[in-house]
Amino acid sequence: LRQEKDKGKKYEQLVEGIIGTLQQALAADPKNRRAAMMLESAFREEGRLEELAKAIETFTNEASAKGIGAKVNDGASDSLKQAAQETH
Repeated sequence: LRQEKDKGKKYEQLVEGIIGTLQQALAADPKNRRAAMMLESAFREEGRLEELAKAIETFTNEASAKGIGAKVNDGASDSLKQAAQETH
């Protein structure tokens, strides 16, 4: 049991490290699409829907500024719907 708990802690630390690194990459370059998509994926996998919604909102705002907002907003909406379905 303790071994499983240690594995769980290691996994959580790894995930938090990855998310932190991706957030730093986006802070340095908010237009980093790859980091935004990886962060979205990490939040979805972990069931962190509030953070997923914020990440998608930020990404769509950046995309809107570039003039590709409608296409991205449709995809973001689909992503949120999918994530919500996966958690139920």
